[in-house]
Amino acid sequence: MLADWKAVIGQAKHSDASDLPYATLVRSVLLGSACVRRWAPVRSVYREAVGQASNYLPASIHMAVPLVSGALEGLRADIAAERLDEYEELIRADVFADFLEMAQHLLDESYKDAAAVLVGGVLEEHLRKLCDKAGVPTNMPTGQAKKPSAMNVDLKKAGVFNNLDEKSVTAQLELRNNAAHGKHGEYSKEEVRLMLETVRDLIRRHPA
Repeated sequence: MLADWKAVIGQAKHSDASDLPYATLVRSVLLGSACVRRWAPVRSVYREAVGQASNYLPASIHMAVPLVSGALEGLRADIAAERLDEYEELIRADVFADFLEMAQHLLDESYKDAAAVLVGGVLEEHLRKLCDKAGVPTNMPTGQAKKPSAMNVDLKKAGVFNNLDEKSVTAQLELRNNAAHGKHGEYSKEEVRLMLETVRDLIRRHPA
């Protein structure tokens, strides 16, 4: 997209490309904006830039050119430097932290079973994101989603987890399954508290 943009806008004599045909500018601005929205993180400055650019459509479209151009250039640089991966990881970490705080509140109010299910859900989703990051398939050859236990084993095989990580995750998944299937006498409130801290530590050491 950036190459296409440069090929078109590069034909202009003016810096804002205002001398180019209107239809040409519309095409480039819309395609460039769509590209940014497709690849940029939701709350990034790149999406904000193309959002501002849309305010200049249609009458002052030449005012949108530097915004879209800058957004494409900056986004391409961030992708090349793999900085967006870190951004997405931070966003997910914040979301997971919010859920774990909810679980903490439930636990403090003595709702250990609900807390265990919530922490287990966070753990399962984090395993899935770790698999995506490591290039480990999250579906079976049949297309069916892998169980968390299978993803745990695959992450160990891929070198993401060590033996202790794998055993720890296995224990947490067992506790989650007991909670989800009504086996509430199989674990204590303190074990759920330890589960919560263990999952927090896992997310901190293995961001995804």
